[in-house]
Amino acid sequence: MGKKSKKQTGISNQVISSIVSDVLAKNGINPSEVTISDEKRKEIKSVVSNLNKQVKAFASNESKKMKKSK
Repeated sequence: MGKKSKKQTGISNQVISSIVSDVLAKNGINPSEVTISDEKRKEIKSVVSNLNKQVKAFASNESKKMKKSK
């Protein structure tokens, strides 16, 4: 896999930001009032990174399946 372009990174960050904002809003949490420890922040980044890898692997696999079925 090649490096992600700045556009892809920007889109990924926008999606993450949107999802986080929605979850916080649904739970009545004001983001400016939330403090997260460095340890928890690292944990969240790790989870997001792992999810990102899983999504890429899934998308790649689906793309290969579609190419084979043509």
